[in-house]
Order: sequence, then structure tokens, then C-alpha cells
Amino acid sequence: LHCVGDILGVFDNVTCESVTIPVSLQDRLFMYTDGLIEGFGNQAMHREKGLATLVDLCRQSKALPLDQAIKTIQAAITKSDHTPEDDTILMGIEI
Repeated sequence: LHCVGDILGVFDNVTCESVTIPVSLQDRLFMYTDGLIEGFGNQAMHREKGLATLVDLCRQSKALPLDQAIKTIQAAITKSDHTPEDDTILMGIEI
């Protein structure tokens, strides 16, 4: 099996820890798949640059209602004719 990227669910023993983060009303939490930050535009993008681009787009859309912010971010990411090679999922939660 040849694959590229993170391998999920293959380890019997995974150590995770709980983290508590204070939140306020109107704070937003965005969850995404790695395909979203590794494939902006016409060229594959390194993970760090893709993450920086996603963070910037989230900040730029913070005044928009959450559903519109997600649509705006998605449109900015998928504006080219580039066919993604991986899944691209973006979910948002507003407190």
C-alpha cells in the first residue's frame, strides 16, 4: 500500500491529552482536512504556507456570518481549475 500524508487509525496505542482553552461568545473553531491546506490554487502548496493562507482567510472573513465565511474561504481556495488530489473539508463552529 503506497500512500502519502497522515496515517489515521493504524496505531494500537495512541497517547492524547486534554487541553482546555477559554472561549467567548462569537469565537469560532474551524476544523479541516489536510487536503485543504496542501492544495491551494494551481500548484501544490507546502503545509506551512497552506496553513498560513487558511488562517489569513479565516481572519479576513471574521465579520461575515459563519456560513458565508465558510463559503468565502472555500471559494478563495477552489477558485482555480485545479482538481484536488485529496479531500478538502472545512467545518466551522461559532460559540
